[in-house]
Amino acid sequence: EDADAGQVARLLKEWQEEIQSGEAPSFLYLHFMDVHRPYNSRDPWYEKQEEENADNLARYDSELSFLDQHLKGLFEDWQWGVDTLVVFASDHGEEFMDHGQTGHKFSMYRELNHMLLMFRGPGVTAKRTSLAASIHDVMPTIFDLAGMPAADEGTGLSLKPLLQAEELTGKEFLDARDRITFAHRTKFRPRQAHIWGANKGKWRFIQ
Repeated sequence: EDADAGQVARLLKEWQEEIQSGEAPSFLYLHFMDVHRPYNSRDPWYEKQEEENADNLARYDSELSFLDQHLKGLFEDWQWGVDTLVVFASDHGEEFMDHGQTGHKFSMYRELNHMLLMFRGPGVTAKRTSLAASIHDVMPTIFDLAGMPAADEGTGLSLKPLLQAEELTGKEFLDARDRITFAHRTKFRPRQAHIWGANKGKWRFIQ
């Protein structure tokens, strides 16, 4: 949990030969904690700001650049080509006083649960879309793109039809455009509380 992207890359280097030497397909999961509290200042991207919230945001942005640099190094070192499925997903965002708080506290606002989700690999057509998707979609999409049967659990949907479409038209587009996604969070201390939200297009309902 305390390792930064550079330490993860160095540790991964020790496993590279073993992972790449086999003929069977391999699955590699990497969990980076750099873009997360505490926000470290990363040179040369960090410029100190006088106001505390602005300085936290500057540190956060420098962490993003720091992580990007190491991700670029991993791509170059491992030579992940178009035959390798690569998925980037964040578990949450951060608030910088957007609604009066910082970090990722007990909230359902957009800045916390609008996550990054990117797919790159065989059959995936390059595009950018704001259509509704969920972190629950990651597993069924990976299974579908890998030609594996769907797992008998969860509520996620395979995004394969959207990822492989040249143009976002037809039934898959209409289903994704009209889809309602949900988010929820439960806090047990100091008292039990529950909050949830429903999202459709530009609309958001928070209960």
